[in-house]
This record gives sequence, structure tokens and C-alpha cells, in this order.
Amino acid sequence: MNKKLLTVLAVASLTVTSVVTPYMAYAEDVNSQIEKAKNQVENLTNKLSEAEKELANVSAQITEAEEKSAQLQEAMTQTQKTLTTLTEDIKTLEEIIAKRTVKLQTQARAEQTENTLENYLGVILSSRSIVDAIERFNAISALVTSGAEMREQQVRDKESVENKKVEVEKKLVEQSQNAKELSDLQNELSVKKAEREVYVSSIAIEKASAEKDKKDLEAKRDEAIRQAEAAKKAEAERIAKLKAAQEQQAKEQQTRNALAAQQVGQGIATATSSQQSITSQADVSIGATSSAKGQAIAAAALAQLGVMQDCTRLATNALRAAGINYHGWPIGYMSLGTVVSAAEAQPGDLIYYANGGMGLAHIAVYIGNGKAVHGGWNGNTTVVNTAYVGSGPVFIRVK
Repeated sequence: MNKKLLTVLAVASLTVTSVVTPYMAYAEDVNSQIEKAKNQVENLTNKLSEAEKELANVSAQITEAEEKSAQLQEAMTQTQKTLTTLTEDIKTLEEIIAKRTVKLQTQARAEQTENTLENYLGVILSSRSIVDAIERFNAISALVTSGAEMREQQVRDKESVENKKVEVEKKLVEQSQNAKELSDLQNELSVKKAEREVYVSSIAIEKASAEKDKKDLEAKRDEAIRQAEAAKKAEAERIAKLKAAQEQQAKEQQTRNALAAQQVGQGIATATSSQQSITSQADVSIGATSSAKGQAIAAAALAQLGVMQDCTRLATNALRAAGINYHGWPIGYMSLGTVVSAAEAQPGDLIYYANGGMGLAHIAVYIGNGKAVHGGWNGNTTVVNTAYVGSGPVFIRVK
């Protein structure tokens, strides 16, 4: 494989890299953004989980408060029923107390208006027998005891009524206070729950947005990778075609170089005897045979075929074979000799082009028969090609 083909393959490899690199660099940049988005989604997921736990805890507290409220409401209902029953009992008891009070008052007036003790003694003394006296005594004792018990019961009943009233009223006050505290707690929990729900909703929205951004970035990355692969494939196909074309061109160039060398060798050999006019079948006239200096320059130029170099390096190396040391810009080589016409051109002359075909000045070495050795050709390769390229040749006879 010649140097030219190796150069093409090396350039092609760099080309593939340059084509794929922007896509992969973009994919790497997107990957970095995806990683940030992934971390954001994870953080939001954790925040959402914590917020949902807090919301569940508040909901549980609300449920517990509602259950307590229901229990308290049931207790208050029962207390109200108890109060109603107690009110009825108190009313009944007050009626009994009122009746008992009237009876006690009547009994007290009777005792005041009558000499009850004397009456009791008279009743006992008027007994017909001891047994009758004992029975009458027991009856009087029972009557006296009954009155005392009635008064004692009256006192106990009044105390009981008052105690029950105080107890029920206290219980009602306590339950009312509990109900108020429970109601305040429920209101507070409801507000807290609403706040938690808004917070959870906002995090969920933010998480959904972050997940969408992450998916969008992943899609961009995948597309960049796909485009990189497509570009790589397309460039590989282009390089394969270029390689095949370069191989074919190299074969053709080798054939042309061999033919040109043969022709130049023949031209140089003939020129050693004398100067003569030669008419080429390629319609190029050579006015005079090449000098020994020209032969050396032409031979040195042909010896460089296939070398990777620019046009000035070709000319410099060829001139060195004739003992001339010079290197410069293409136009500088015109100072090394005099301009001759195309009809006078002979192998070993330099050729200057104001435009070598690529918009730049160019220098070459003429080898006869309308051919020239060019450096910097098709990727800086040294080749044999027509002398009539670009802006046209200006032939220079080296002194």
C-alpha cells in the first residue's frame, strides 16, 4: 500500500472521528443533564414520600379526632338522657319532699297544739292489760321513730337532689369543654391537612415535570447517539468508496508515471546529442533539447513520485540535484531563471501557475510531452499530470 493511500486512510480515520465527535460530545453533555434530572427526580420522590407520610399521619389524627368526637357526642347524648331522667327524678323527689314537708309541718303543729307526750302517756295508761300497754307503746314508738326518719330522709333527699344537680352540671361543663377542644383540634387538623395536600400536590407536579424533562433529555441523547451511528456509517461508506477510488487512481497513476518516465527517459537520451525540434503527438512542442542541468532536475522530480509533500518542496528537492539550493513561495522560483515560451519549454524547466486550480499559486517541474511533475496533488501527493492546469503554465528556464 503506497504512502498516498495510507495518508487517505489516516485522513479518513480522522474524518470519521471529527464527524462522530460532535454527536457524542452532545450526547455526553445531555447525559450530564440527565444525571442532574435523575437526582432531582430522586430528591422529589423522597420529598413526596415524606409529605405523603405526613399527610397520612394528619389524616389518621383527623380520623382519631372524629372517632373521639363521635364518642364524646354519644357520651353527651347519654349525659343529656341521664340529665333528663335525673330532672324527672328530681321533680318527683321534690314533689315527695314537698308532700313530706307538708306532712311534717302538720305533725309539728299538732305536736305544738296538743300535749303529745301527755296524750302518749294517756294512751299507754288506759291500756287494758300489760300486753295492750306494750303494743300501744310500740305503736307510739314507731310513730315517733317514723317522724324522725321522715325528717332524716327529707334531709338526705334534699342533699341527694343537690349533689345530683351539681354532678350533672359539672359533667355537662366538662363535656362542653372537651367538645370545644375537640372541635378546635379538628379545625386545626383540617387546615393542616389542606396545607399538606397542597404541598403534596405541588411536589407531585414538580416531580412529573422533572420526569418529563428527564425523558426528553433521554430522547435527545438517544437521538444524538442514533445520528452519530448514522453519520459514522455514512462516513465509513464514503471512506470505503474513497479508498476504492484512490486505489484505482493509484493504479492508473502508476501506469501514467511509468509511461511518463519512459517518455522522459527517451527525450533526455535524445537531447544529449544536439538541440532539435520535436513535435509531440500530444500537440506540445519542445523548442530545444534539455541541458544536463535540466536532465538532472527532471530526473530528480520523477524520483519523488508518490512522496507526500507540497509543490515547493518538490521543486526545492529537484533543484538540489542540480546544485541549486532554494526554497520559497511559488512565485519566488521565477527569480531562478528566465521565462520561455511553451514552444521552447524542455524537460527540467520549472512551471509557475498564478492559480494551480485551487485558487493558490503553484510550482511544478516540466518533463516534456506536455507533462509535468506536480507536488501537493490530491492530498499532497507527488504525481505526473498535464502541464496545462489552473491559470496556465509559465515556463522558467533555470540558469
